[in-house]
Amino acid sequence: MPNGNVLAIVWEAKNYNDVVRAGRDTAITNQSSWFDKIVEISPTGLNTGDVVWQWSSWDHLVQENDQEKSNYYTVSEEPQRININYTTDNTHKISEWLHFNSLDYNPDLDQILISAYGFGEIWVIDHSTTTEQAASHSGGKYEKGGDLIYRWGNPAAYDMGTRNDRKLFGQHSARWIKNGLKDGGKIMVFNNGVGRRNATYSSVDIITPPVESSGKYYLDKSVGYGPDNQEWIYTDSINGGFSAANYSSAERLPNGNTLVCVGPVGYFFEVTPDNKHVWKYVNPVSILGVAKQGDNVAGNSAFRSEFYPANFPGFAGRDLSSGTPIELEPYPSLCLTTSVASDDEVKTAGVFPNPANQVLQVQYAKSNNEYVEITLINSLGEVVRKQTSASTDGTCTIDVQDVANGMYQIKIFNGLKTTVELVVIAR
Repeated sequence: MPNGNVLAIVWEAKNYNDVVRAGRDTAITNQSSWFDKIVEISPTGLNTGDVVWQWSSWDHLVQENDQEKSNYYTVSEEPQRININYTTDNTHKISEWLHFNSLDYNPDLDQILISAYGFGEIWVIDHSTTTEQAASHSGGKYEKGGDLIYRWGNPAAYDMGTRNDRKLFGQHSARWIKNGLKDGGKIMVFNNGVGRRNATYSSVDIITPPVESSGKYYLDKSVGYGPDNQEWIYTDSINGGFSAANYSSAERLPNGNTLVCVGPVGYFFEVTPDNKHVWKYVNPVSILGVAKQGDNVAGNSAFRSEFYPANFPGFAGRDLSSGTPIELEPYPSLCLTTSVASDDEVKTAGVFPNPANQVLQVQYAKSNNEYVEITLINSLGEVVRKQTSASTDGTCTIDVQDVANGMYQIKIFNGLKTTVELVVIAR
């Protein structure tokens, strides 16, 4: 945080009797539960600190199961509270049922943004409260204490919608886009897509929360919190173009582009506002160590990525010039360095999805040549696929079901020029 403190997600264990006393339906679970909690730690030494503020989900529950309990209310009339009996994808069958997987602090608003995986939602809470107020339902700048001041992604979680209204599926990396950047003040989320209705594919979503002139978030009591839809959604041109069942992140960069981390396969790329890839990288470090050039890399997952500018204070006195490749035994001819290409160059060819697992869709610029030759080359320089396309619409499909995982070059020759693209095959 700007004041030098640290916000951390921790767990607060409650036994089975505790959760039943809080109104948990015994038909849902027969075990103890962990309730997510946020603590603000003020460092006092190299390995010590003091908790100076805290907020717990345990203090903000609502339920319709037992009217003898003090938190018994109609859930849809208390959208600022957390329904202890809401379940999605059997999350109540595990102890860690809320599963906070990211938080972000906005110093301008003094608010905390949470990704609540287990609910398919993002939540915002007020940090202007005292710890005592954060455990209550009043106080603070927004007069709600520690209750939720905004939530979005799954109105069924507070009985103001159905499954068809859900927008977030297994999401990660919810963050405010910093002021001064493109879309500053809006919220960006990596929407993993787990359980998405029509297909499983990931996307990067941006929303603009509705805010009243008073600064409070607007709630339509008939349909829940808006907006109705995302303002911007990035995914590949083919559903499944990039898909991450877990981890992953997305971040708006100072140049207006977006940095995306496809976590399970350690794949990173930078995409422009009009969906052009201008940089990409695959993590060569796996659970077994650093890979040799040409090896099929597995176990190279990355939880998220974070952009640091060259003038980041931590880099002071450091040599930031390019060094040798990270991979062991590198082949220099395959270690390609690229820069942002011109529009004409980018439109010459494209490969989707990337990473791929079953098929590759190749798009190329048509020319007067009758055929286009497409060659797939592995990291040892061996041709593993070669085919000629006579497609008139500038597309070709390549079957890669039996091609080994790894990084490959695709060479596309349209009779006028050869374009080389890098593609990852990962399953």
